[in-house]
Amino acid sequence: MNSNPTPPPEPNRWKKGESGNPAGRPKSKPITAALKAMLDKDDGKAIKAVAAKALQMALKGDFRYYKEMMERIEGKVTESIDVTSNNVNIDATPGLSNAQRDKLAEFEDGPE
Repeated sequence: MNSNPTPPPEPNRWKKGESGNPAGRPKSKPITAALKAMLDKDDGKAIKAVAAKALQMALKGDFRYYKEMMERIEGKVTESIDVTSNNVNIDATPGLSNAQRDKLAEFEDGPE
């Protein structure tokens, strides 16, 4: 693949400051718009029916619906990750070369 292709002929080039895609990325998605329109019909009866079914399934014990509802109501549960731990057994880590193991061993005592 040529990293420096020949530019297009002069009349076909964009002028300075001109975009090849002046409208940019489409702001809406057609399927999303269609679904929203269908769910909003009849004063939102369809969306109420979907929510009622999700609640019914959650109450029956279907964890997927329960989880989805809780994440929508309370927000997703945050997860913290400890990046200061040095509890990595370098010798038990498969796929590392000896050079990579030596480099990791330099950091075994933690940050200075």
